[in-house]
Parts: sequence; structure tokens; C-alpha cells
Amino acid sequence: MVNGPIVGEAVKDPNNRINRLVLSEKDDGKVVEEIFLAVFNLLPVPPFDGGHVVQGLLPPPLALSYQKIGRYSLLVLVVLLLILPQISPRADVVGRFVSPLVERIARALLGIFGIGI
Repeated sequence: MVNGPIVGEAVKDPNNRINRLVLSEKDDGKVVEEIFLAVFNLLPVPPFDGGHVVQGLLPPPLALSYQKIGRYSLLVLVVLLLILPQISPRADVVGRFVSPLVERIARALLGIFGIGI
């Protein structure tokens, strides 16, 4: 399984929905982490798959401009994931957008297999 600091921080944060979900179903924690990584990978930031999807949907001139953002992707990620949440909790991309989506997907998938959470 792939794991990283963002997933680790999200799972450790006691106020995070992912943490509550993992704590409620310890055996399914790895499944939730994998769903988190899949959803996180779909963020529309150039180094992630979501960035490639956006680039593929844009008209060629805009796609080329969007691709150039990739040079600054590490800086964009640091600002998006580490700096903005410190400035304003409302700018917490993981907490506000990724975690609730992961919770819904995990509940739906685990529900399909008869694992209630």
C-alpha cells in the first residue's frame, strides 16, 4: 500500500472524517486509506491524474498553458495542502473536500459488501 504524510496527517487528525471512519472500523482502515489516495489523486493539480484529466478536456491552447503549471506543481501542492489550511481552515482542501468525499465512497463501497459503518 502506498502511504504518505498527507494521508497520515488526515488519518491522525481527530476532527477529520477519515479518522472517525478508520477508528469505527479498524479492519477496514486500509480500504479507507486506499480510497483516500484514489480520491486525492484525482485533484485537478498537474502532477496528479486529475490534472491530466483536466488537461485532456481543455482546448489545445488552454491545455498547453495548463501543462506549464506542472513546473510549479510542488509549490502549488505545498501552498494548497500545507499553507492555505494554516491561513484559513476554510481553505483546507483535504478536510473540506477530499475527506467528505472519501467518507461517502467508503461507506457506499463497504455497504455493498455488507460491512456497515
